Amino acid sequence: MTPILFGIELPFLALLFQAFSAVTGAVLAMAGSVIAYRHAYGAAPIFLVSSYGVSSAGVKEPEIYSDITMTIEFWNRRKYPLVLKGAFITFPGVEFKQVYRYGKPQETAMYSEDSTIYFGFRSKEQQVKVDPASHYSMEITFPFKRSENGIHSNTKVVIHYFDPISNKLKKLNGAHPFNIEADDMPGVPPPKEN
Repeated sequence: MTPILFGIELPFLALLFQAFSAVTGAVLAMAGSVIAYRHAYGAAPIFLVSSYGVSSAGVKEPEIYSDITMTIEFWNRRKYPLVLKGAFITFPGVEFKQVYRYGKPQETAMYSEDSTIYFGFRSKEQQVKVDPASHYSMEITFPFKRSENGIHSNTKVVIHYFDPISNKLKKLNGAHPFNIEADDMPGVPPPKEN
């Protein structure tokens, strides 16, 4: 006769306990490896949109165009340096003036295509090394065609960076709401259509 405990046969209870112990051990091993990886390499990088707005200072044809301004901070939370390659910022529904301009600092360059701004560096030598636990600010100023409805866009941001440990070019994707009412836009208002 097989011994019974709580209405369950003991050999089955022993098997159940062994399975539970194996699953618990696997979960603890995975949690430990995640903690060890974070401790050795740090957390993944992030970006923050620290400011955005519209300006008309220094814009040619202010009755038609204004400048979109945006500051994006790329934060390296890894424990080793990363190389920032560039960023694509897409404003759905916004029409940009086709220009090529140099940014701040002087080694950066920006151009637009359709509703996307490219922020990059003029040469490989000028690409930015972002040290561990530090950040790099990308200041973007670009002329766009004014609208009497303002700007109501869910801006898509894609940042490209090189990770030397994995030896890969990686992407950091995200979005940020960009809402400016027409009344809040500086400069001469666009002409009203009859």
